[in-house]
Order: sequence, then C-alpha cells, then structure tokens
Amino acid sequence: MQKALVVKVGIVLALSLLMIALINLVGGIVSERQQRQLEVLTEISRDYSGAQRTASPMLVIPYTEEFENKDIDDKGRPRIIETKRVAHRLVYFPSDLGVEANADTDWKHRGLFRALVYEWRADEAATFNVPSALPFVREKADSRIILGTPSLVILLTDPRGLVRRPEATLDGHSLTFEAGSGTVRLEESIHSPIPLGWLQTDKPLRLSMRVSLRGTESFGFVPYGDSTRVTLKSTWPSPSFAGAFLPTPQSQQSSNSGFEANWEVSSLGSSAQSDMETCVYGGACEGLNKEEAMEVHFIEPINIYSLSDRAIKYGFLFVWLIFGSFFLFEVVRNLRIHPAQYFLVGLAIAVFFLLLISLSEHLVFWIAYATAATASTLVITIYLSGVLAGVARGLGFGLGLASLFGALYILLNSEDNALMLGSLLLFTLLTGAMVLTRKLDWYGLQPEQRSA
Repeated sequence: MQKALVVKVGIVLALSLLMIALINLVGGIVSERQQRQLEVLTEISRDYSGAQRTASPMLVIPYTEEFENKDIDDKGRPRIIETKRVAHRLVYFPSDLGVEANADTDWKHRGLFRALVYEWRADEAATFNVPSALPFVREKADSRIILGTPSLVILLTDPRGLVRRPEATLDGHSLTFEAGSGTVRLEESIHSPIPLGWLQTDKPLRLSMRVSLRGTESFGFVPYGDSTRVTLKSTWPSPSFAGAFLPTPQSQQSSNSGFEANWEVSSLGSSAQSDMETCVYGGACEGLNKEEAMEVHFIEPINIYSLSDRAIKYGFLFVWLIFGSFFLFEVVRNLRIHPAQYFLVGLAIAVFFLLLISLSEHLVFWIAYATAATASTLVITIYLSGVLAGVARGLGFGLGLASLFGALYILLNSEDNALMLGSLLLFTLLTGAMVLTRKLDWYGLQPEQRSA
C-alpha cells in the first residue's frame, strides 16, 4: 500500500479521535447540567416538601402503671422503698382500611431547571376494633393503672407538605389534629386527642378522614392495617411503581391522560405492623422511610439530560461513519479531501450535540432535536457541495446524514431495543461499506490523486 495512503489513514484516525474527544467535552457539559438539576431538586424539596411517605392511621392509648416496691425493716414490718411509675402504650391498627386517592402533578422552576411536584388528596375509611376491657400489660399484678389521653396518630415523613389540617370524624365525632405524635418515639407525625369515653364501646370504631399532602417526585404509603386497599388515580402519564408491594396487575392502567392503580395488602404478608408495634412498645424504631411500603414515582418520560447523554454516547458513530465515507469517497472517486475539511465537518457534528443540549432546555426535546439536526445537516450539505465539487454529491451526503440523525432519534426513544437497533444499524452500514469496496484494488491506488 502506498505511503501516501497510510499517512492519510493516520491523519483521518487522529482527527477522528480529536472529534470524539470534543464530543466527550460536550458530554461534560451534560453532566454539569444534570448535577445542577439534582441540586435544584434538593432545593425545591427543602423549600417546598420532599418525597412523601404516610401510613395507615393508628390509635395509641398511653397509660401509666404505678406500684410500690416494698421491703421488710429490722422489726419485720413492711415498708415502702419507692413508688414506681412505668409508661406503657397500647396501639390499635385498622382492621380494615380503604383509601381513595388522587394525585395532581405540577412543575416547580428554578431558572431553566425544574422539579416535578404533586398534591396527594385521599379519602380514607377505617375500622378499629378496640375492646372495652383494655388488655393492660403489668409488671406487678396489683399495680394501679392510670390512663392517659388516647390519640389518633398519622405518620408523615414531611409534615410541611400538609395542605391543610386533615378533616376526620370518629364515629361521628370531629377530630382536631395537632403537631407531633402525642407519645414519645414517634417523630414526624400529627395526632388528634380522643376522649376516653369514645373508645369505651364494644362496637367497631369507624374513622372517616380526608388528607391532602404536597410532595416531590415520589410517594409511599405504609400499610399498617390488617387489610389495606388503596386506589390511586393521577393525570401523570408515566408512573413507576416500586416498594415492597406492587399494584394488582389487572387494575393497573396507564395512558397519555394518566394512570390508575389498586393495591391490596394484608398484614400477614407485611412486617410493617409488627415493626411499628415494636417501636411503640419501646423497641427499635427504624423510621417511616425504612418500612415496607407501596410506592409510586412520578418520573419524567423524556429527561432531556439523560437523552442528550445517550445521544453523545453515539457521537463516535457519527464521526467514524462520516470520516469513513469521506475516505471511501476519496478512494473510489479519486478525489482528495483536505484534513482541514475533515476537521470542519467533524466540528459541525460536535456542535450539533451542543445545540441539542442548549435548545432542549428551552424547547420540547423532539423540536430541539429536529432543529439541531436540520441546522447541522444543511450546513454540512452546503459545505460539502463545494468540497466534493458537485451539488448532487453534497445532497447525497446530506441525505445520508439526515438518515443517520433519524436513526439516532429512534435509538434514543427505544431504550428497550436500543442495543438491537444499534447493532442492526452498524451491521447495515458495515455491509454497505464492504459492498462498495469489494472490487477495490487497494494496492493499485495511485499515490497522487487529482484535486477537487
């Protein structure tokens, strides 16, 4: 093979690596913008309300056990050494809980960046079975029991998200909620004191409650009830269900107008109730975020930064294909293309990715992509019409570049099939190159070629 051809191949390879390096620098800008997006999400969560978790309401009945520790004095008479008081609690979870909820979404902005927020509005109906003769736990059989004020407790990870005080009635009696749990160890909660007389009945207690919560990006519900049913509707089209419990498959529906999902959970299949009992009765408290929960994430279907990052990962494909096409054109058509012309076309490709990022922060992604791709294709087509000494040749390359941009867009929007589609594209292009050069006499190439 002629020395000139080897030198040209080396130059083309060096320019290709340089262009790929420039495109990777653009990728650094994407990473920087992604980091800023995360910072904005953190700021909005701090100033507005973070990812929310709430749980089934529960009845907590505090009581104090009082007894005397006695001893025998020197004369054999009993004497009281101390009067001891031990705090206890009884906790009752709903035997049955039904939740009908809606979640409306919106955006909070910080300059060009934004975070997805929602408002959860739920109507809850619960049944509590509280025996009239409470099963007090005693350290001494003859101790005295002093009842405290029972309360209905609702756990929240971020009480700042409460839109208003919950509206609730217990057997027709209105409840008024206050900050805190009313008992120790249960932080990040609200509670409503309940007169003891309301609980002294053998009939089931029926709770009706309406709760509105604001949050950011995700929501979780911890099912403390013996039987819990949750129905959630939202206008958001792209939910991601997670957590320990997933919606029942036959109930799950999703479309461009929103989604609906139903959960059904039994305490027999969840450790949440036993974990909370351990916490209330004085054991370890892991916190609401550690509990098994139903979770839904309101994800953005088209994240401009993740799509831009994925596009940049295919940048090498543009560089190799265009430079390879130039080189084959030189060889097959006996037409010389200067390294500076390689460089300018490669630079135009790198600028495409920069345009894509900047435009997508102001426009819908597909419009930003179409605008950047059209501008880059037109510039390169016009330029190559002069470089290749013919409008038809420039249009041919422009059409090929437009097809490549179209193929890349399909890859970006077909994440599940991206590997297969990318492999097929590369195989097709390689096949085309092999067909075009199958009869080319590489050893017969002339070291000197005519100029354009």
